[in-house]
Amino acid sequence: MNVYRRITKLEKNYLMVKCSNDFNLNIDGKTVQSEKDAVQILAEGFNIDDLQDGNWDALADRLERPNYIIPDNINIFINNSRDLFIKDENSKNTFLEILSDTVSWWEEDVERYIVDGKRKTFNVYLLD
Repeated sequence: MNVYRRITKLEKNYLMVKCSNDFNLNIDGKTVQSEKDAVQILAEGFNIDDLQDGNWDALADRLERPNYIIPDNINIFINNSRDLFIKDENSKNTFLEILSDTVSWWEEDVERYIVDGKRKTFNVYLLD
């Protein structure tokens, strides 16, 4: 089941052990303070080489493409999530909305809208 939720450090440690064979991406919310930061971190994490000057729309598009998102089981851990976009609530909401939409896409929509689309486990966890 795909999830998008807040967890504790203890829950994260448990998930890291349980999901050690999954693709796990750790993001420090303190380092994500602009659209450019957010796009760059995910582009690097997923090896998306055509997002150097990307924006929110480009990021959302790439996160829903099977040729960009290769692993079948993905866990994104956003540590220090309260510090994410600390001075820009609109960008924070946009970023989290993109991730939430991506979770839904891989859980439900990919099979409806992509020929031979295959579901993936795409989880986003927020840690304070």
